[in-house]
Amino acid sequence: MVLNYIFVSATSMFICYKVCANIKPATIFFCIALLITLPLLANSRWKTKFQQSLTVNTDTIPVKNIDTLSSKKIIVVGTTSLRTLESIYWLGVKLINGLIKDEWTLQQWESYELQKNYPHISAKESLQALINWLESNNQAELHCETSLIILPGYQFKIPDGLITNFHQPQSTLLLLVSAFIGEDWRKVYQHALNSDYRFLSYGDSSLLWRNA
Repeated sequence: MVLNYIFVSATSMFICYKVCANIKPATIFFCIALLITLPLLANSRWKTKFQQSLTVNTDTIPVKNIDTLSSKKIIVVGTTSLRTLESIYWLGVKLINGLIKDEWTLQQWESYELQKNYPHISAKESLQALINWLESNNQAELHCETSLIILPGYQFKIPDGLITNFHQPQSTLLLLVSAFIGEDWRKVYQHALNSDYRFLSYGDSSLLWRNA
């Protein structure tokens, strides 16, 4: 299998080296991200708000090939990497539209409002805006915070594929998987149960392709 970009969070390095060993050629970018908390669903309410700190620099963004980004296959390893890339996109959208004030932050539900108000900004335009800002301000990196939550109905902007574990029922991670591959998540998880796959952090993994 030939892929172009693989994005990996530090927490997913173990999965990356096991699953991606035979995926060549590919450029691997390591995303610097720290996940603060992870909520579970309870009675249709969020128990807690999660926040993730991330660093954006030219090592995170495929600068040299940004002009051909739309024709590349982009795989993320781990849900943290996925949320990081999607958050970077939305921060670029905010930058383009003058919505960045003193802090580089993305609130929990903000992406859905941005999608409604600015639906036509491409990933290339968003990432290029961030690169231009770094260069014009003579900055090596940006330190950002995101509380992005991904639920069914979310419109993904960058990843084509997701390598991830099998997640806990009633978790936001399972909702993210459902958003990414659609109703097929039920078939995937039923197959995992029938085949006695191991669930959670150090269990088995899967390569999921985004629902068109």
